[in-house]
Amino acid sequence: MPPEVLYCSAAVACSNQIYVLGGVCKLDTTCPDKVYGIHSHNSVFYFDGNNPEKGWSDVPPMQLGRAFHSAVTLGSKIYVFGGSSTSPEYLDINDLKSSWKLLPEPPLEDMSYPVVDSANHRILVHFKSNDSLYALNVDDNNWCLLKDDFGGWPDSESSVIVDNVLYSLSPYGAPGFFFFPQSDQISFFLRAHGLGGNETSSLVAYDLAENKRLPTRWLSRFQGYAPSTAYLVHTGGSNLCVVWHSVASNTLEYIKFCVTRDSSGEVHARDSESETQVSESETWLPIEAKKLQIDDSVIDANVCQISLL
Repeated sequence: MPPEVLYCSAAVACSNQIYVLGGVCKLDTTCPDKVYGIHSHNSVFYFDGNNPEKGWSDVPPMQLGRAFHSAVTLGSKIYVFGGSSTSPEYLDINDLKSSWKLLPEPPLEDMSYPVVDSANHRILVHFKSNDSLYALNVDDNNWCLLKDDFGGWPDSESSVIVDNVLYSLSPYGAPGFFFFPQSDQISFFLRAHGLGGNETSSLVAYDLAENKRLPTRWLSRFQGYAPSTAYLVHTGGSNLCVVWHSVASNTLEYIKFCVTRDSSGEVHARDSESETQVSESETWLPIEAKKLQIDDSVIDANVCQISLL
């Protein structure tokens, strides 16, 4: 772990390096700032996978101390949003001797987790107070309104973009959890018996090109639950992965699946490791989450998606 292990820090992977940024220290007499009190730090440490023998090294600190913040990477730059400050900032890791640069203030403060849209050189941010969707264009570092009535996007830890479709996870069936399989199972049963019923799915999809929500449906049944702190990760092509840390068993658990669209535009999600799809007349077999045992007793949830990749 970095020499300065702080609460509520952020972590990102860029190339073959892992960066840990900021965080807050509590009433700790070992605080590197020599401050006895709860406050945010601006420190940044990185681990180079190409030179693991060097261990953790520090890089130029952020301009602002942050905690409860978000960090993403696009190209060779790390972008940090929110936390103890509303001003985002970025650092080009190709020039670690340079300093962090502040970006224009976002239109509002209550932003959701930023989503990287690498194909269009932008970072998308949903603001909860007025349900608007904005983009930070990284070519000119300006904010642009994409949609002022985005339609109640779920308050998820992470979202991904695949083929210009924005995917996220929505907890339903039980507060604070994703993948409540009974709900999808009930919808499947009703459709199979011609009884109608509303579509329900923990996967939410939004077409960025056509500015509209897309219906979604699971073709594979997943067994178990994932906490609302789970991460949605794009692993290439049409493949996605949900990963979370199980505190009870101290394991890193994940479910891999792929997404496709039929002729009507409906998004289908199914087990990416299965060669066959389940028809509506067949019985679903549960797909259990894969598990990775973690040696350390504590793991930061921010590192979950990094560890999987």
